[in-house]
Order: sequence, then C-alpha cells, then structure tokens
Amino acid sequence: MTECIHGLELAMCDVCTPRAQPAGAGSAGSARRARAAASAGPGRSGTGRPEPARPMPGVAVRRAGGRRYLVVDLDDLGEELGAAEASDWSGLVPAGVGRERVVAVAAGEELDVAFVAVANEPARRRAREALTANGIDARVMVQPDWFG
Repeated sequence: MTECIHGLELAMCDVCTPRAQPAGAGSAGSARRARAAASAGPGRSGTGRPEPARPMPGVAVRRAGGRRYLVVDLDDLGEELGAAEASDWSGLVPAGVGRERVVAVAAGEELDVAFVAVANEPARRRAREALTANGIDARVMVQPDWFG
C-alpha cells in the first residue's frame, strides 16, 4: 500500500491523485462563461439569470465514483458502521463536525470503510478500540480540519 504525503492511500487522496474531469468539462465556452460571470460582479451570473446556489465553504461536492462520508457519534461508532445503510452515507465532504463525532470514509459502491477520521489523538484511541471490539479493520486518522 502506497501512501501519499497526506497519510492516505495514494488512490484515495484527491490532491495527490486528482480524478479525470468528465468529457466537455473545461471547454473554451465554459471558460468564457466563467470569465463573464466573474466580471459581472457579485450576485450576477452575467447571463441575466440568478446565480446557482454554491456549497458552503469547506464542503466539496462528491465526484462520480468518489468517496462517501458517514458522520456518527464516537461512542456508537462500531454499531453505527454495522447498521448503516447506503442512504445514510453522504457525498459531501464534512466540515464543522463536533469533536465527539467521527467521520467514516468509504470508496466505491460497496461502501467498504477506507478510514475513519477523528478530531484528536484521544478520539483516535477510542475509535480504534470501538472498531476492534466490533471486528472492523479500518485505519483511524486524525483529520482536525473537518472538526469544529
């Protein structure tokens, strides 16, 4: 298993291994529209139509075939992972998660947990204990920027 500089598996890191853009993305026409919208000023799209809603700062929209996220209480980690259904997983990168919660990160349609992100070292120890007690073999990482 090869790790990137961020401590993730190389294939799981969107920074070190960016996903390919869909066909047609980044065309000259879309670049012109983006420049026109930027020059139109705040709150205007340059086309006379209202600007579409933007995601909150710190939240990225999931790419097709990308990661899925499940935010659960630290004390209920093992039970929640075992009982979570596909509809419980989100495609949005979490931001401002409470420190007594954890974020399970999965890749693919099978929702196999790639790693569990926690706010600090004490939470990492508690998460490892909960995973081990429930027979779940997943990596636990400290990812403080996801937690408020």
